Amino acid sequence: MYRSLLSEHKEFIESHQHDDVNALVLKYQSHALPIEWIAAQIKGRQKARYKLPLFYANKSIVFPPSLNLEQSSSEATAQFKAVWVKEIVGETNAGIDLTGGFGIDSFFLSRNFKAWHYIEPKTELLEIVRHNFETLGIDNVSFHNETAEAFLGSQTEASFVYIDPSRRVDTRKVFTLADCDPDITTIQEEILQHTRHLLVKTSPLHDLQEGIRLLKNVRQVIVLSVNNECKEVLFHLEKDYLGKPEILAIELPSNEQFQFTFEEERQSIAAFAEVKAFLYEPNAAILKAGSFKSIGNKFGLYKLHTNTHLYTADVENTKFPGRIWHIINVVKPEKKSVAALLSDGKANVLTRNYPLSPDQLKKQLGVKDGGNMYLIGFTDQKKRLVIAERLK
Repeated sequence: MYRSLLSEHKEFIESHQHDDVNALVLKYQSHALPIEWIAAQIKGRQKARYKLPLFYANKSIVFPPSLNLEQSSSEATAQFKAVWVKEIVGETNAGIDLTGGFGIDSFFLSRNFKAWHYIEPKTELLEIVRHNFETLGIDNVSFHNETAEAFLGSQTEASFVYIDPSRRVDTRKVFTLADCDPDITTIQEEILQHTRHLLVKTSPLHDLQEGIRLLKNVRQVIVLSVNNECKEVLFHLEKDYLGKPEILAIELPSNEQFQFTFEEERQSIAAFAEVKAFLYEPNAAILKAGSFKSIGNKFGLYKLHTNTHLYTADVENTKFPGRIWHIINVVKPEKKSVAALLSDGKANVLTRNYPLSPDQLKKQLGVKDGGNMYLIGFTDQKKRLVIAERLK
């Protein structure tokens, strides 16, 4: 079905791939075209261009409704999980994705296993994924048109199980693990009867401490950020594991990593100082993970303020997992003082624990976006404003 649809409308889709899909539907709704389906394909390709470049590059891929595409993992995070599984699980006889969705995670994970089970209760979505996998040459996947709970009743054994509970139930967004579908808190023990390794994907907004409290046998929590934007929080459950979980913060695509435990963070004592020659900001994954003291101690940095997650030192350490600036000047928050140091009147404006937002600060100082310099407002012992150049 999908091959014939694509073949028949391929040229139309390609010629309108950059169009506004809503305007396109209005224009062609009276024509003898499956315009709603065509619009979904165009919209899917537009969204996949950067999120899923491998799928975008293949003109025979069929895209699902927008919601399924929005909820799917990005190619970058799915590839990370595939590499992680290869390193952690070892034995790769069979794997299971209990919440298949658009199948991005299944596509990358399945290539590590002799056999892979994709579970999805929505028939149309399953058929789209089946078509795409055939198109991409994936032939080791068994498709199961049923719920995760129903599949678990089959007693299928696996080396590894993956689950990404839906955070949208009956059209409303939910935020707690217990409210997601399926409720991982009630089926986790049953899953661990089938496997030794379970990976649970949750929202980037999810609280790590709550996840550790609600999930059992958590060996590792992984926080993933892509281009300094937090995208996923993953919980690795290992059967019979009773130790303290380690926290791993990873920035993609650079693969910068920082590992710590909450016990280390609790025991760490931050050293404080006023701003020195270099300014450091941890990447988004580290900030989400909650390493506010241990990160500074690890790299010999001083924290500026308890509630300002910026760090400083007199030396540059390029191994630091985050951004680094060289301070050019500490400047008064006055239009005249700032203008004297910005020859073109432009700067990239940031504020951290500062009374004004970046937009408010730009307006107050008459600064335009752009240029090579950074104007950074923050709180240390005072309310500081600095001109800096970014080194990393």
